[in-house]
Order: sequence, then structure tokens, then C-alpha cells
Amino acid sequence: MTFELTALGMGGVAYREPDEERLARLRAQTAASGLDALVLRLPENILYTTGFWPINGLCAALFPASGKAALVIARGEEPFADGAWTDDIRTYIALSLDRLVGPDDNLATELAAICRERGLERAVLGYEGSFDLLGAPHWEGEMRVPSGASLAALERALPQADFRDGTGALRTARIVKSVQEIAALRIANQVAARGLAAGRDAIRPGATEMDVAQAVEWGIYRCSGERIDGRRVERARGFASVMSGPNTAKACLHFNLSTPRRLQPGDLVTIELGAYADGYWTDLTRVHTVGAPDGRQREIYQLVREAQLAAINVAHPGATCAQVDKAARDLIARAGHGAAFPHVLGHGTGLQYHEPPVLHPANNHVLEPGEVYTIEPGIYCDGWGGIRLEDLIVICGGGQPPEVLSECAPRDLGAG
Repeated sequence: MTFELTALGMGGVAYREPDEERLARLRAQTAASGLDALVLRLPENILYTTGFWPINGLCAALFPASGKAALVIARGEEPFADGAWTDDIRTYIALSLDRLVGPDDNLATELAAICRERGLERAVLGYEGSFDLLGAPHWEGEMRVPSGASLAALERALPQADFRDGTGALRTARIVKSVQEIAALRIANQVAARGLAAGRDAIRPGATEMDVAQAVEWGIYRCSGERIDGRRVERARGFASVMSGPNTAKACLHFNLSTPRRLQPGDLVTIELGAYADGYWTDLTRVHTVGAPDGRQREIYQLVREAQLAAINVAHPGATCAQVDKAARDLIARAGHGAAFPHVLGHGTGLQYHEPPVLHPANNHVLEPGEVYTIEPGIYCDGWGGIRLEDLIVICGGGQPPEVLSECAPRDLGAG
């Protein structure tokens, strides 16, 4: 299998056209899982199957193993659904003053009506029963998730249907990205690069970590409404964590917090960034110094960069996740810093910025063309600081090396 990259540029890509590549992949996985259809509530999966990115969690989609999808949206969201890939769009009143019923019951009523119309009232229906990390909708203040209450509402509305967890089919189909999805990820990385550039420009003695984080996030947010490579970005957001000086040693933790600490000359400054554009995520890290870097900073930075390149060079179809992780981990260990690299090398990214597969020492998943991963080796030393570089790559076929989707974000060490 080859994965052609020549057609992936944003110019000329018709995003309002159905992405038949990914729809066909999911239909095959749905059928192979013994499911007649998927009932979807998560915004990321509604976007994946209909091209419509919900404002919040008040929408649903029915995705059959054969035939077109149906989309159910809350009244008021109709203008946002103009570009959906289906003409079967139903609206409903999420919250009615006539009776005290939540949106779960109203959604279930609409979905049941669609199933009866399509002869699926006795079907095997998959639901999103095992998603533990969730991609954001447009509005992040709250997020509704499928729960026991929503499943119970569906079971009441379709008592003869057989409901089964369809997470496996969705997860498997989503691992390999389509041409259209990779084009969307390119845009997300260009948006993120603008934020990182704004953050770099904000690095100066006396600025706080929070000042730099704010600059990054504003640099991304202002991309909303702009055209990038021929496509209008409708919605862009970023979430930056900035650590400086000795705080950068904590960047290996699963949470990073920007603090009021003021930057000092000679400090390392780590910018950890998750950003999305129209539902597709990127996850990047850049490190700079306040002023010119010293010898040790240059040495560790170069070692981390060499480890990253070693992993990228191994990331070809047929290699395993464990082999990619090993390439970076062994190089860092040979330099005497093995214990200072305590986390996995990377993970899949797409509709979530943390999604499977994971580049883990024990993961024997075999890479395929179209898979997208972060590559993020790091070295962290208490009392000194930490350095991590994180980029996004897509696995290519036809003997081509991986494409670094985040090449648009410079990696220069020195800053303000």
C-alpha cells in the first residue's frame, strides 16, 4: 500500500465533499464488528462520520454499515450544519418547557424514529461505551458524554434493538488518517506554529510563564476566521503550558502548569501546546532560552533532537511502535541519561490530541501508511531543568520517509 502525499495540500481540497476514504474504512470496521449501525453522541465521532462539528454535546448521528448517515441536531445549530455530508438532517428541541425531560430522551426519540424508518428497530447497534478521553466540541465550557442515562434512554426508545459497545470499530477506523484528515492536520499545525511564534516573541526577562502562555493562546485564537492555505479556519483554540528555569524539569509530568514565575536570563523555557483547528488537533513542544543558551543547554538540546530524528528515521510501515520508541530511548540511554527519559515516546493524534496507538516500549502495533504520531523524547534533571522536543509526523508508504507535519514551527533554541 502506498500513501500519496502529492494531493494533500490544502489548496483545492473540497472540505465540503464527503471524505469517502474514511467513511469506507469505518463502514468496513462496523460490519466486521457485527454491527448494523453506530449511534454516535461524541462530537469527534459526529465530525468523523458527517463532516459536522457540533457546538456541544446536544447532537447525535446514526451511521449505518451501509447507506448514508443521519444527523440529529439541536434547534439553533442549523446554520453550522450547512456543510454536513448528509441530507438527512433532523432538528429537535433539546430542552422543552412543556415537560421536564432532558436532551437524552429527546435525542433517543429522534434516533428511534430514524431507526424505524430504516428498518433498524431490531438491529445490532453500536454505541460509544469505552471512550475515556474525549475530543472537544466548539464550546468547551461543558461537554456531554454518552452515559448510562443516555444508553437507558435509547433502550427505552428501541426496546427490541441489541446495543453493543462499538468503540473498537471507531478506534480502529480512526487510526489511519485519510488524505482529507491529513490536510486538516497540516492546517492545525500551521495554526499552532503561529501561536508558538507569538510565545517565542514574548520570552524576555521579567515576563511570567503565564504571560508567555497567554501570548501563545492568543496567537492561535486569532486564527479563527482566517484563510490558511486556501481554507477558512472556522474555529481555532490552543492550550499552552509554559514552564521556566527549574520548573522545566517537571515537564515530564502528565500535567504542566504555567505559574507567575518571572523569566530570568539564562532560563530554559518549555512551551507545551495542544491546539486544534476545526476539530483536528496537534500536540507540540518547543524549548527556548532567555538569551543565548549555554554549553550544557546546547548539548542536551542536541541530544534530544538526535533522539527525535533517530525515531523518525525508524518510523516506516512495518516497524512497530516499540521499535520507534527504542530508537530514541537507546540513544538517550547510551549518552547516560536513560533514567531522565521517564515517559513514552509519543502517541496518535487526530480528533483527539491523545489517541491510540501509543509509542510504548511494549506496544507491538505495526505502523501503517496514514497513521499520525507525536515524537517527543525528553531529558529532565531536577535542579537544572528539562528539554523536550515534540513534533507530529505522518507515516508514508512507497518508500517515502515520514512527513513532519509540524516543520512549520521553528526549533531554534535561543529566544528573548
